[in-house]
Amino acid sequence: MEELFTCTMDIGEQMLIAGAEVHRVEDSIHRMCSAIGYPRVDVFIITSSMVVTVYDEAGHWLTQTRRVDG
Repeated sequence: MEELFTCTMDIGEQMLIAGAEVHRVEDSIHRMCSAIGYPRVDVFIITSSMVVTVYDEAGHWLTQTRRVDG
């Protein structure tokens, strides 16, 4: 699941670089992570930064932060 989470971050980063609206990227990442199976997804994106935390069913969490230059 962690590999898929990284892929969703890659997709979100490319969306921002391509000029997608912040709200669209947040919504897309949230939907993709939910589809992977994470019951809770916290997404915070601005045009130059992405912070996403996902929680599994056991309450374990994983956070990725990325600086977006594009």
